[in-house]
Amino acid sequence: MYQIRNYPIQFYKGKETYDTGQGQRMLEYQGEDVKGEDVKGEDVNGNSETSSTKVPTGILYEVIAHKPKAYATINKFQDKLNSMSNKSIIGLSIVANDSSSMPDIQHNSENSLIHVENVRWGFQTNGKYDKNNIGETPYYSLRRRAAINEGAVYIYNKLSEKCNIVWRRMGDDDLTFHNPEDENDIQMNELKKEEIYNTSMVTFGYNLTSDEFINNLIERTPNLNSNQKKSAIGLIKLTITKLYEIEAEFRDEIVKKSNGHVDYYPIEPTTYYNIASEVSTVWKSSNEINEKQQIKEGKTLKRNVLRGRKHVFVSKAEAMENTSAGTRNNELILYFFSIINKKHSIEDNKLLHIICNLKQSYFNPKNEEYHFNQDKQEKFTMHVNKFLLDKGYFEYIRNTLKI
Repeated sequence: MYQIRNYPIQFYKGKETYDTGQGQRMLEYQGEDVKGEDVKGEDVNGNSETSSTKVPTGILYEVIAHKPKAYATINKFQDKLNSMSNKSIIGLSIVANDSSSMPDIQHNSENSLIHVENVRWGFQTNGKYDKNNIGETPYYSLRRRAAINEGAVYIYNKLSEKCNIVWRRMGDDDLTFHNPEDENDIQMNELKKEEIYNTSMVTFGYNLTSDEFINNLIERTPNLNSNQKKSAIGLIKLTITKLYEIEAEFRDEIVKKSNGHVDYYPIEPTTYYNIASEVSTVWKSSNEINEKQQIKEGKTLKRNVLRGRKHVFVSKAEAMENTSAGTRNNELILYFFSIINKKHSIEDNKLLHIICNLKQSYFNPKNEEYHFNQDKQEKFTMHVNKFLLDKGYFEYIRNTLKI
């Protein structure tokens, strides 16, 4: 019987090693590695409820978080839980990870369906961690742990006792938590519409507004008063939100025109999937995965979820989710802020250059999905420019920033 439990400090029971082409990756974890036949979605106590007595929808949040941010994520989940009348319809499986030996997180609770598994990773030399060769974060391996460890299985089964459908949602420490019974939650209402069609994966539009970076930048500006700072923050968020709405439309267009050569990739903070007992099958062993870039994790999961199915992936373009963007938008924010602060005009070519260099963006002609040579990159940039013009983005910027 799988369970939620607190592990001994610095106790790592499981270990994976695999060759990345750059050396031997080692990932150690605390819990059991659950096999596919154990993920049943059944009542773990043998007290089966009928579908008529269950609530329609539950959510298992599968989160990876750097250890220093894990407690904040847990507290955010707990706050959402405390605001809900029915506390048995959402659960949290969180992998608290680090590349070294930071103190382990202990916050597991059967009562609130929270399970934390500590994971450490890095490269190895002679079977031991090489502190001088950390490498890239193994996103796929960490997401796999959040989905298939014993705590995740226990929570999924407990949710299945109370809910007819249990969605899984993968994300990072910046994701937001939702109450499936909130009738005013647009995202939850849209998700429930897809349940009618037995949809297996739903990705919502996202809005990477980089709140912390915008706020810090503007708060440090001495020549703006508090009202001007508040106004500048709001204006920049509007311009970026609009850009991501247009990018979602652009994505739809190029996927349609590429005849399958360009694929959607689910962005992790906004993707729900519903595959019940197949979870360990779709999250394949890390040995089978090339996880050079973070973009690979969502694409790999999508391909595995959709294998052999039809009409089960839905992408909703409208931006419904606010999430951190790290440093992705920094140059864009700085450019918009310089326009607001100095009141100079917008240079369309400059703005286009910044947009076409956003990391992991469909606007970026160097996106690895495209495989463009230099000539095609230039033509694609011209196409992006026309698309932005047709959607009125440059004009929208001028009207919004009142330049």
